Amino acid sequence: MSLSLSTTRPRGGYHYKGTQQLKPERAETAWTEIADTIAQNRQAISQIAARLRWMASQRNSQIAQALHDGVTVTAIAKATACTTQLVRAMGAASEDLYKTGTSRAEHIAMLEVSSIELQQAEAYRAELENKRVNLIAAASEHKKFDAYEMARLTRLAPAEISKMMRGKWPKRSNRSASPARTRHSGLQAQPSSSSDERRN
Repeated sequence: MSLSLSTTRPRGGYHYKGTQQLKPERAETAWTEIADTIAQNRQAISQIAARLRWMASQRNSQIAQALHDGVTVTAIAKATACTTQLVRAMGAASEDLYKTGTSRAEHIAMLEVSSIELQQAEAYRAELENKRVNLIAAASEHKKFDAYEMARLTRLAPAEISKMMRGKWPKRSNRSASPARTRHSGLQAQPSSSSDERRN
């Protein structure tokens, strides 16, 4: 429903206009915009994931070199927020290193910067993934929504989308999984609560 200010009544009161369905061309434009935004989001997630892998590899190499140059495990763990076990494992995996002559303070400073940048990148990825959930939820309200089309756009399996969105569908879309609703969404109906209890 929508309310709008009347221009015909002398007292300027509100009058009910009801909810109007989008015209086919407008509905198609709306869907195209949603699909384009989801595709852009997918590309951004892919890029930040690749960036994170590179950043983690670089930070791990810095940890190994710092250990080889004599920085203690405890100091490295504190600078990177890694566990001492993980720090030791990184050192053990990189034994063919040469001493660089870099001071302890320089190593710690580089590790702190790398770790902060890594945390910021991880936070950005989480933000993008949260946005993806919201985009899928918005797309589910469109009559053209189909889980297999959504899988194509997001590069996620329908089952993965269903798991990701559990409890996060808009209220209008979170109806009981009737056969008609299941066909419309392309998602399989969720198991009953009794089935969940048996599995648990």
